[in-house]
Amino acid sequence: MPANLFFEAGPELSVGAIFHETTKNFRAGRLHQGYDAIESVRPVGSWHRDALPESGEGYSLAAVDTTVCQERGSALETLLFRRSVRRYSGADLQVAQLRRLLELVFPQRHSTDLVTDKFPHLRIRRGPLPISQCRLIALVLEVEGIPSGAYWYDPPTSTLHTIHPTSPRPVVERIVFQAEFHRANVIFLLTASLADTVQRYGDRGYRYMLIEGGMMIQALYLAASHLKLSGCVTGSLIQQEFERWLGLDGYQACILNAFAIGHLPDEDSANV
Repeated sequence: MPANLFFEAGPELSVGAIFHETTKNFRAGRLHQGYDAIESVRPVGSWHRDALPESGEGYSLAAVDTTVCQERGSALETLLFRRSVRRYSGADLQVAQLRRLLELVFPQRHSTDLVTDKFPHLRIRRGPLPISQCRLIALVLEVEGIPSGAYWYDPPTSTLHTIHPTSPRPVVERIVFQAEFHRANVIFLLTASLADTVQRYGDRGYRYMLIEGGMMIQALYLAASHLKLSGCVTGSLIQQEFERWLGLDGYQACILNAFAIGHLPDEDSANV
């Protein structure tokens, strides 16, 4: 292992990246022989532009005013109330709440420099986006101002790009097995590229991908709790059916799990 791996970035170390580096035991992973030429390596996370289908321009959330959102007073209060809730009132979610939640999940540290490293684990320093490999597909069921459909979210531009313009509700009711989630306002599908992560990091690269997937789930939980919304992760769905409906091949782009958000029912909101 190169001597400078863990020291180039000083105190800005990534626990997930350290775990990845210390557990890989294959030569190709250290030398990154997956690519023939370093020039051909794309920035981490750029896989989604080619692998996710797009049928329309979508909706920009950049100008949405989020000051109307009701938020908790501090990070400590958010942590104290962080919980998993799978009950939903069915009331429409405001587009400002959706925008603010995504802003909390993908905080942009450098608004003018959104280029991510090609091999971020070689430098182990903070990039412009804390989660670089995973992307979110939003199944919009009931959001005020946004037509029901499937969209992939682009963090640098704060844009929901249309994948499927028709309502996902029939698909959700058919292949999401826990009926409570059918009343959610938005179901986020966590997606990643197994092809990209294995080619970039070697045959154990899927670990790095799953670590980031776990980070995103925790970020979604905290964001939902901060905005006093219901939020719950679920794997009780048929990934392959969703991939088929969305036009994903399951390798260049695959679904890991899902996270559903919505308004708390009245009996729950009284306690938060």
